[in-house]
Order: sequence, then C-alpha cells, then structure tokens
Amino acid sequence: MKLKYIKANPSGNTTVFITSPVPRHLYPSIASIIMKPEYLAAEQVGYIEPSLKITEGVHLEMMAGEFCGNASRCFAAWQVMKKGGTTNNDNIISLNIDVSGTKNILPASVKMTNDAYTYDVNVEMPLPQKILLGKDLELGEYGIVDFNGIVHLVLWNIKPDVKYIELAYRILSDIGISDDAIGLMFLNTQSLSMSMTPLVYIKNLKSLIWENSCGSGSSAVAAILSIKSRKNITQALLQPGGILTVNAVWDDDMNQIRKIYLSGRINFTSEGTLYIPSEDDLPR
Repeated sequence: MKLKYIKANPSGNTTVFITSPVPRHLYPSIASIIMKPEYLAAEQVGYIEPSLKITEGVHLEMMAGEFCGNASRCFAAWQVMKKGGTTNNDNIISLNIDVSGTKNILPASVKMTNDAYTYDVNVEMPLPQKILLGKDLELGEYGIVDFNGIVHLVLWNIKPDVKYIELAYRILSDIGISDDAIGLMFLNTQSLSMSMTPLVYIKNLKSLIWENSCGSGSSAVAAILSIKSRKNITQALLQPGGILTVNAVWDDDMNQIRKIYLSGRINFTSEGTLYIPSEDDLPR
C-alpha cells in the first residue's frame, strides 16, 4: 500500500496523519507499523476521513478511536495550513474541528507565526465525564479523570514507572471504569516549575509509550487542580518534549468546571508517501 502522510511535532508528542483512504479495520495494524523506528517513529497515528458532522468537512479518527488533545491541535493547524482562512487582527484563524473520542465539535484557534509550518494552537477540550479523587497505599493521592475515549490517573510526586499500569487497571476496575486507552500522568509539584511525565497505554494495540507530552493528560491535571481548589487554573506544564499550557474555568454558581483549554506550539516536520505491507502481511 502507498499511503500519503504528514507528520507534526506538538511539544515532542510526534503525530502522523494518514491522508489517504484506509479501511477502518486496518487502522490499528497500520499504526503499529508507522510507529516503528524504521518507519516514522511516531508516538501516535490518526486518519483523516470525511466528516459526518461538518458539511464538506473532515474528521480525525485516532488509531484506537481515542481522544487526543495534541492530535486535535495538530488537526486544527493542518486544516489551516491546507485551506487557509480569514485571520483577525491578532493573526488568528478560528475554526471548529471534528475528532474521535468526543461527540462534540471542538472550537479551536490557530495563530500564524513567521514560519509557514509552525503554529500556536488553542483547542477547547471536551469536559470530563467523571472526576474522582482517591488514595492508595502504594500510589498515595491520585485523581481519576475520565474523558470519553481515554482515562487518566494523575499521580503526585512518585517516580515514574510502568509497574503502576497494572495497579491503575485494578483501581479503575474496582470503581467500574473501563477504557482501552489509559494514561498515567506523573505530576511533580515539588520542582521549581510544575512538571509532568506522561505514560499512555492502549490495550488493543499493546502500545505502551512514554510520551514527550500529552494534551488530554495535561487537561486532566488542570481538571484535578481546579476541582481541588474550586477556582480557575492556568498552568504551564513542563514535559519531556516541551511546555503545554492548560486553562480550566471554574463556575462558582454551578460548583463545577465550565471549560478547559489546551494550548501550545506545533510544527510540521515532514510530508510524503509511506510504503506499507499489503493487508495480508499486516500484523494481527
């Protein structure tokens, strides 16, 4: 198979979009190849499809149908790069995007920079379905943020380790939360700048990745901080690949989070053709 692609770098969370038509049942197996070092060494893969929600628009379907904040920002920037749009006085283009893992159309704003392939992008994130706080003897204090498409556990000031994946699944199972994609967000509040190390596991791909940054995980941190403080939160989170900024808007009258925004810089690094094995030779 010959597939057209474009690759983006949102704070190190390298993302590949396949722009050629591909049957959905092949998404996971093709993604597993693209993520290999000998191909594009991407952290995640999404597929561009026609939108069923936006007239003459496009939809982003991630490799396991999950929601991804960084991919959503890349998707907004890709549409602006391909189609352009009318900027306001601040050189910003506003648009709505249709992405997997949420039923909502998400508002986004894309700010042009002096580099034709680099953008500053802000996306309004879907609100969590559940936010829970808890304690565990091994994990200590934790927060659970359940987005429709991925569940994140925010863990405070413990050394990042893959051994916590199994424990995380047990905790989620005990409270009746099940999702193919989960993230462990190791939050360090003891450093001068608040920092986070993201670990994401997608069960049906058997994909365990120490991501360089995580958009939905950053939003989960903002949600937990806002719930704990009962106030607006604006927080820059230093991650291995760079900085993402999150903003949670607290509503005193409703006693809940009203909006969450994710922002940061994106640059597109390559575009071309992939040569993928035929369907019969793809991994099962």
